[in-house]
Amino acid sequence: MQLLLDKWANVNVKDNDGQTALLAAKVEYTVLVKLLLKQDSVDPDLKDKDNRTPLLWAVENGYKLVVELLLLDKRTNVEAKDE
Repeated sequence: MQLLLDKWANVNVKDNDGQTALLAAKVEYTVLVKLLLKQDSVDPDLKDKDNRTPLLWAVENGYKLVVELLLLDKRTNVEAKDE
């Protein structure tokens, strides 16, 4: 996975729902969230079609470890709001 992220992946590409690879925060893939946050190019504040960020998804679903990872990343906007 790390090789893919380093060489080819655009981690900020959105799907039809406006979600990026950090959708992993929505489903509690802690290891993948860690790998993604190591990428300089990742934007942890990209919003989906409902204006939700990965942090909002993780908080809403009670994924404590993912929330902690996102809060430790200085790029995460802790004041982001959804609709």
